[in-house]
Amino acid sequence: MTEGVEKNPYCTKKYVELAARGLRVAALETARMTVCVRPTPVGEACDAAGAYPLASPQGAFRISELRKELRDLGLVTLTWVQDPFEDLPETADELDLNIAYKTHFIVDREMGPVDYPGLHQRNIKRALKLCEVREIDLLDHLDPWSRLYENLIARHSLGGTHAFDPDYFRGLAKIKGVRTLGAFRDGELVSGHIWVCASDRVYSHLAASSAEGYRTGAAFGVNATALDIFDAYRFVSFGGVPDGEAGDGLRRFKSGFTNSSKMVRLCGVVGDQKLYQALNTQAGVRSDEAGYFPPYRV
Repeated sequence: MTEGVEKNPYCTKKYVELAARGLRVAALETARMTVCVRPTPVGEACDAAGAYPLASPQGAFRISELRKELRDLGLVTLTWVQDPFEDLPETADELDLNIAYKTHFIVDREMGPVDYPGLHQRNIKRALKLCEVREIDLLDHLDPWSRLYENLIARHSLGGTHAFDPDYFRGLAKIKGVRTLGAFRDGELVSGHIWVCASDRVYSHLAASSAEGYRTGAAFGVNATALDIFDAYRFVSFGGVPDGEAGDGLRRFKSGFTNSSKMVRLCGVVGDQKLYQALNTQAGVRSDEAGYFPPYRV
């Protein structure tokens, strides 16, 4: 099983290449980050995005220099979801996009122990009674985990960024800093949770359960066990939730394991302003009315 490392796995070229799933990747020397290169939905240009689920420039940089580098690489825009534990550069006010995106639910050990709500306490106790929860090697459980994730895809009609396949998980299992917990019922994996460990923090990456896992509330036992196993890390992030009523239940579930929260920001830079405007026009949207960045991807 892999241990946490100083360099965040999300910031490594190896992880970005895996998350790109066949797309080309580019190293941005100005921001010291590796990004996925995507064909735009209109025109014949390309743009760039940070890998799922988080990215972060590594150190200070000038926005003007980043714009030039994007142009030199033939990239219209760059978009990324900023790691909530990493500071944006001092020049962040020059970004073309820098908005509050999602609240992530966090455990901060320096704020004291988590005080589980009563319902969480009962569900944790029940889950640990009905299931055996332990850390596992993802490679040894790749097929049952993949079936759990296929169940999640079907349950929530996931697609695009979240439609991960077994090849992705096989590669993920080999990345240093990735650890997995599983809940077993009569020897069968009924719930799993993949985590990414780096420095003083642990990130929830992906979690999934079977019908039996939902029935037994196995995920409650997995999350509680994770907080015990990762007790040496100051921060444990359970991530965010979808917008609207669809995320209400998940919000209550995640917040019940945490004692803090952090706002994650969505950031973007336009490299080629003329092409950016041309693509927006071709897509039939204006940058000031789309409510989405880049607008031509609405």
